[in-house]
Amino acid sequence: MSDSVKTRIPVISKDLFDIIEEYKNFRHASYKNYRIKYDWNKMSNISTNAESTLEILNRDLEKFKAFLLALIEETCDHQKNENHG
Repeated sequence: MSDSVKTRIPVISKDLFDIIEEYKNFRHASYKNYRIKYDWNKMSNISTNAESTLEILNRDLEKFKAFLLALIEETCDHQKNENHG
């Protein structure tokens, strides 16, 4: 395998993981304790950032898809070379 596809890349970036962690923590807090006092600034940030979060997710998924396609192509080429060599 070439170096380009030898190392598996993450499906999502560290940045996206951190953003999703914020959503998860908010959901967990609101689910477990529905009478909590909300930090409205934080809620505003979470809702405002939803669209950009989806854009980051799409970007990360496209990168991972490209990685998988390169891996498939390289694997098929390798198998063809083995069968014909």
